[in-house]
Amino acid sequence: MKLVAVFCRNLNPGQLPSQPGLLRIVAEGPGLLSLAWDSAGSGGIVRNYIVERKEQVAGAEWSLVGTSLNNESNLTDQPQMTSLEYRVKAVNVTGESPASNSVAAVL
Repeated sequence: MKLVAVFCRNLNPGQLPSQPGLLRIVAEGPGLLSLAWDSAGSGGIVRNYIVERKEQVAGAEWSLVGTSLNNESNLTDQPQMTSLEYRVKAVNVTGESPASNSVAAVL
C-alpha cells in the first residue's frame, strides 16, 4: 500500500477560517442576486459559507439568507425596491470567520 501525503496551504483544522475576500455582485434582476467571493485562504478548513443581508437603515440587523458549499451563491425571492447590504462568512466546526466586505443592491 502506497501512502500519499496531501498538504493544504495554511489550513489548520482547529482554527476559525479566515475572512472571505472580495465579495462582488455578478448578476442581478427582479428578486434575484448572484454573488461570488474569493475563498477563505488560511485558518481552519472551511465547511461552508453563509450569506447574510440587512436593510441599509439605522439599527438594521444581519440575517441569514443563504448557504453555499463553494464561493458563489444565487439568491432568489429577494425583496425588491429596497436598499439591501450583503456579506459572507466562512464556517467550520470551530465557528464563523470575520465577515467579508459588504456589497449593496436595490433589486
